Amino acid sequence: MKRLKRIGVLFDNVGRNFALQGGVYGGHFTGQLGKSVVGATWKDKKTLRTYAKPTNPNSSAQQSVRGKFKLSQVAGSSLLETVVKPYWNPFANSQSGFNRFIGINSQRVSSSIDFISLLALSGSYEGVASIISATYATGTGIVSVQWSPTIQNIGNDDDEVIIIILDTTDYDPAEKTPILLSYYSKNTRRSEEYETVNLKTGLTASDIYVYVGTKQPVSDKVLKIGTTLSQACAV
Repeated sequence: MKRLKRIGVLFDNVGRNFALQGGVYGGHFTGQLGKSVVGATWKDKKTLRTYAKPTNPNSSAQQSVRGKFKLSQVAGSSLLETVVKPYWNPFANSQSGFNRFIGINSQRVSSSIDFISLLALSGSYEGVASIISATYATGTGIVSVQWSPTIQNIGNDDDEVIIIILDTTDYDPAEKTPILLSYYSKNTRRSEEYETVNLKTGLTASDIYVYVGTKQPVSDKVLKIGTTLSQACAV
């Protein structure tokens, strides 16, 4: 009992960012213990490691990392209900689809405004061969997207093409909560080659990014997803 009391006193003094999960015996640690040890998960294994304080937490390299993370987080939040939950969650094993989205994209993008490098969808199935054109008409608000229907490997003519659009007009990475509007279109087939999506009028074409991917249902619970290609809109 004395040992447990001492442990309890120790836990009282380490702060609110530390937790013991699963009990004192057989449990695992999460968060930071004092100023020397951090509990974390690495490849599904519970680990303890020495805490290393960054020598310059506001260096240009650190700012770059935070910028890439912020873009990935804001895009994931914008696409959470329409894209991340249905198309990323099924392929996330020990993490959520949202965390998987952030993890992949924060490694891909080069800055807080590198929308062209984002993957709206990620999978091993055959995506579209190319985006032939993506245009935005300011007067009507219509985005017109044309893609190549060519099948190079394992795709099918009846694959569903998923079109995802990000409107970055009000996106400012310097803001605490940047605004990123998203639009989503489905039920178009690969063989159709063309689709339109309605946005509001008066936007700037170069602020609009189009992502085109594919989906092939295997069963009610299993999907094949083709990684998106991306393109900024032209007029």
